[in-house]
Amino acid sequence: MRRWKASLILPLAILLIPASTPAESEDPDPASQLMRLSEAIKKAKKEARFEAEQTVFAFSRNKTVVTRFKVQYAYPYRKRECIEGPEENRFVTFEDEKHIWTYFPARKLVVKEPLRDEDSPFPLRPTEDLDFLMKNYRFQVVGPVPTEGGQCRVVSFIPKQGDRPRREWWLEERWNVPVRVNVSSSEGKPAYMKQLRDIRWNAELEPESIRLRVPRDSSIVEVREQENLTIEEAQRMIKRNVVLPYMIPVGYRPHDVVVRWEQSRVCLQIIYSDGLSSVSFFQTWPNQETKKSQTDPQPSTEGIPPAFTTWQRGGINIITVPGPGGRAVLVGDVHKDRLTEMAESFRSALRESLRKTLSESLHQKPPIPASPPSAPDPLDNP
Repeated sequence: MRRWKASLILPLAILLIPASTPAESEDPDPASQLMRLSEAIKKAKKEARFEAEQTVFAFSRNKTVVTRFKVQYAYPYRKRECIEGPEENRFVTFEDEKHIWTYFPARKLVVKEPLRDEDSPFPLRPTEDLDFLMKNYRFQVVGPVPTEGGQCRVVSFIPKQGDRPRREWWLEERWNVPVRVNVSSSEGKPAYMKQLRDIRWNAELEPESIRLRVPRDSSIVEVREQENLTIEEAQRMIKRNVVLPYMIPVGYRPHDVVVRWEQSRVCLQIIYSDGLSSVSFFQTWPNQETKKSQTDPQPSTEGIPPAFTTWQRGGINIITVPGPGGRAVLVGDVHKDRLTEMAESFRSALRESLRKTLSESLHQKPPIPASPPSAPDPLDNP
């Protein structure tokens, strides 16, 4: 999986922000407003060059996890180096527009994965359907607001449904770089925040100077991925029938289907989105390209455990549903009650699928073996 991706990395989906201030004339067409800003952001993505320190806060009930990074950015490269915490937990990421490389120094391990748009420091780009985004969200713009190192516009996306988070983006006025991102849970509590500080805008920073250097004896693991699939295409790739939840939260719809091959397992990811927030439904199984175990469980409705595991980190709710031959994981920033309903509907769908499979197998008649040719009777004489 990804960091919400493996990090699973949640995405979190596609985002666009208006570029207006109280002193500006409001564009009567919000979609045009968002598209206009997206053009400025695409330009900044290729022109902005900076070094900074980034602090990431993940709030979970009574616990706050703080991670700090040193960041370098010059298109098409970005490097983030964890500079605080136990040595065994530190990592460095390097992005080259097509891939993200994650190096774990304590393990001398490098993981290479395809890079998605949401991993970019410029994740703001036009969604395929702005009307769909605005159907689920209202937005507000305040600013310019004085901040450390410059002026920012503060853009808030307010969900029309009360079961998903509110987002607040602080955009640096010149570059439209999100120097601060606040995410509040559906209960209105802080869930996640990341902030760039001590920003050094450096037009002389050469992309070639940003490199990931690792010891020669480091191991490299490559994760293969195919995205933008249909369910039928995914089923053919993984050679399995896919069971999906009966229900998804109101306002969401399927956004992408991804298949990932990770050494000994294959992972299917279905991404549902409301235009901004997202829920990922993962299913993992042993990789059929490797040697099949002789002890793989057989289909049985008794093989579905009655309970599943739920936990939360930084506003991201995670539910694990064990099942015969593999497991399913639901990850999203929607309220845990909605995610639980989705998990329950998946278990119901899984039971129904297994019952159907068992019923069909019981009604199938075993093939009648062919009769062997009769041997000649030794008493028969011509």
